[in-house]
Amino acid sequence: MENSFNIISPRFRHINGMGVPQFDKKACSQSLSYYLKTVELIALTVALSNPVLLVGFDMERKFGINPPMSGFYSPVQAENLACLIPDNFQKLIARIKETDTNISSIQHWYDSLPDITEEELNAQFERQDEFFKEFTKS
Repeated sequence: MENSFNIISPRFRHINGMGVPQFDKKACSQSLSYYLKTVELIALTVALSNPVLLVGFDMERKFGINPPMSGFYSPVQAENLACLIPDNFQKLIARIKETDTNISSIQHWYDSLPDITEEELNAQFERQDEFFKEFTKS
């Protein structure tokens, strides 16, 4: 079995008797290509294992500075995830977003929540300020 490193970067320099790989444009390009493909497949795996991440929710609008702990992406994060998914899976992803019952039930729950009021948001800020004051006391 051949050494795969020698296949993608066969040229070496010798410095003080030690072999050091020399920059090889082809090897760099191939490595970056594999890296990008890996990121795409990880994004696809994340999206398929938790499809609700494909739909962004503006949690601050509903919860202020105290949103639920995890499990949701903001609209920008959801868009970034979708952009990382390979083109040949985009139709499948679109179909999942439209038909997944878990996504639709979460969207219904989210839409049924009232927006946070300015008074509630200010109260959250005050509680946060009081909480952080405890850390600054000597």
